[in-house]
Amino acid sequence: HAELPEVRDEPDFKGNFARWYEDAAGLRQQDEMTAEDRVTPLDRWFGWDRAILQGRASAANDPYFLDAVDDQSYITLWLDKPLGLEFLENPRDEGGGVVVGMVHSGYSAYSAGVISAGYLLIAADDAPVYGLPFDDAIKPIADCEGMVKLTFFTGSPSYFYGEFRPPSEWLDGFFARLRAMRPPEDQ
Repeated sequence: HAELPEVRDEPDFKGNFARWYEDAAGLRQQDEMTAEDRVTPLDRWFGWDRAILQGRASAANDPYFLDAVDDQSYITLWLDKPLGLEFLENPRDEGGGVVVGMVHSGYSAYSAGVISAGYLLIAADDAPVYGLPFDDAIKPIADCEGMVKLTFFTGSPSYFYGEFRPPSEWLDGFFARLRAMRPPEDQ
């Protein structure tokens, strides 16, 4: 006489695949992913993981690195119009906003001696303009009569818009400190 067959649940291929994919893609992960979390076996096999992890670890040791959460990485000044600044639209893939393309001699920006090409315009007349389209970013400058207050980030767009970008809470505090600043004759 024959034994009864052992009855088991059928494998849930679709559900198992979905869970495997969610785990691999980090969709069910609660914490923010770090550079270490993004390293794949293929990265390790080709040795790319060292470049990924060294790039993250050594950014603070980079002589050109500017910390976006350090007030010393910003310049705020009041300039008379015409400014003598040529603004360019920063590419969208680099965060957008406006960057100084050229400082023309004979104008107030050149006379100030502290603005260089490549600086990112962060605020104009106490209005945050970082990441805005070109026309919107320069509107506070065009609308201002007399002296205009400008704030620049002196580092690379990747440090302001990229992985090392300042948290929104820090930016809120920074803009509050900017609003409290008075023109040089009032200080």
